[in-house]
Amino acid sequence: MRWPARTQPLGILGAAFNLRRQNCIRSSWLGMDLGCCRNEMDASIDNTAPSVGIKSLPGIAQLKPTSSPGLSIWAHTVGITPMDSKSTHSALPFPSHSIFWRRLDHEGFEGLQLGGLLNGWRLAGTALFLREGIPCQVSYEIACNAKWAFRKANIHGWMGNVPLSREVLVNDSRQWLLHGEPQPEVLDCIDLDMQFTASTNTIPFRRLNLEIGERAMLQTAWLRFPDFRLERRHQAYTRMAGDKYLYERLDGSGFKVELAVDACDVIQSYPGLCIAVPTPECSFGMQ
Repeated sequence: MRWPARTQPLGILGAAFNLRRQNCIRSSWLGMDLGCCRNEMDASIDNTAPSVGIKSLPGIAQLKPTSSPGLSIWAHTVGITPMDSKSTHSALPFPSHSIFWRRLDHEGFEGLQLGGLLNGWRLAGTALFLREGIPCQVSYEIACNAKWAFRKANIHGWMGNVPLSREVLVNDSRQWLLHGEPQPEVLDCIDLDMQFTASTNTIPFRRLNLEIGERAMLQTAWLRFPDFRLERRHQAYTRMAGDKYLYERLDGSGFKVELAVDACDVIQSYPGLCIAVPTPECSFGMQ
C-alpha cells in the first residue's frame, strides 16, 4: 500500500536545518518482524509482553544501534533496556524513525526521533519556538513499555532566561508523579499528552491499534505548557483511514480536528499546531 504523495518541501528552513528523516526498519530481531505493518504484532521485544511493531514500508534502511550512557541510566530507571554497543544484540538493527515539523501555533520548528528499546519504545525530541516573543527550547525523552503504555518523561530546556526541568513518572499502580509529587487527578490514566508537541499523539495511536472506522475514548494525563501542570482530559480518537485520525476533546467544547499520520503513526499534519517538512530521503511517496 502506498501513502499519498506530498508535494514541495515547506520552505528553505527545512533544508537549512538538514534534519534527515530515516526510513522505518523491517528486520528479523529476536524472532520478531520489526516492520511497520499493524498485523505484525505477535512477538514481543522482551519475549514476554506483546508489542506493537513499527509498520513496514518499502525502501528499508538498516541502522546500527548506538551507545548512550545517559540513555542507559535513564531507561534502566523505568525498567526499559536500551540497545547499545555492549548489548548481546549489538550487531542487530533496531527500529528508528525521525521527522521534522514546522510549527503553526508559533514561529519555530521541532524534531522527533522514535526508536526501539529492548523491551519498550523511546521518543526523543526538541522544540525551538517563540512564544509571545519569548524564545523557548524544550527537549524531552519519553519511555513507553512494549505495549506502548507510558512510563516516564524527562523534560528540560529554557524559556527566555528561565530554565525548565520536569520529570513525569508512572509507577506500576498507575500513580502519576510530577517531579516526585503525587498527582491524584490523573490516577489510572495510561497516556501522557504534552501540550507543546504533537509527538505524544503517537503513543495512543500505537497502543490502541485501531481499525479503520473504530473509535476509542480515553482519559489522558495532559501536561500543560508553560506551567507544567497535569490535568485529566477526556478524549476520543477515530481512525478514519490508514493515514488519518479524528481527534475529539470530550469536555463540552466540541473541539475536533483531523490528524494526518505517516506509516509509523507519527503526526504529519496537525491543523493549528504543526506540519511535517518533507525530505527527499523519507517522503510520503516512498517507492
